[in-house]
Amino acid sequence: MNPLKKQTGFSLVELAIVILILSVLVIVFLSRMQRYQELAEKTVVEATLANMRSGLRYRVAELMMNGRMNEMSSLSRENPMSWLKAPPSNYLGQLASVQDESIPPGSWYFDQRQHELIYLLQHSRYFKPGPDEQKMIRFRVITSTPKQAANTSARVEGISLAPVGSYDWVVF
Repeated sequence: MNPLKKQTGFSLVELAIVILILSVLVIVFLSRMQRYQELAEKTVVEATLANMRSGLRYRVAELMMNGRMNEMSSLSRENPMSWLKAPPSNYLGQLASVQDESIPPGSWYFDQRQHELIYLLQHSRYFKPGPDEQKMIRFRVITSTPKQAANTSARVEGISLAPVGSYDWVVF
């Protein structure tokens, strides 16, 4: 055989290096993909909340325009999803009794007993729950009333859709 003959193909070392580089790239890609999926989920949750808060403002304006300000306190018992034109596709409805294991991740539902709107996270790698350590976010309509004498009826001064507990969800 001629020692000067040109070698064709890959050696095993070259093949191993190419496989190693591709493996690292796939791992980095999958990690980024998980981050982007969680960022997308967080964005959809925040957009849904913004729409519900806008619906709350419209509901308050409707009560004010019709002279029914005395009904403002009843908003704290309403389901915030009812303020949307159409609920999101992952909304399960109003549930009277809830077993967390039966709720699919990535779903909204309204707990009728607690009057809370709950979102069960699907991706929670970057989610830091509050003291309850649950991978869900709970919201409630909160009204504020001015301090008055005990014999007068309280009127609602402010109303908001707020999280029940603290949480931190920093994806980037």
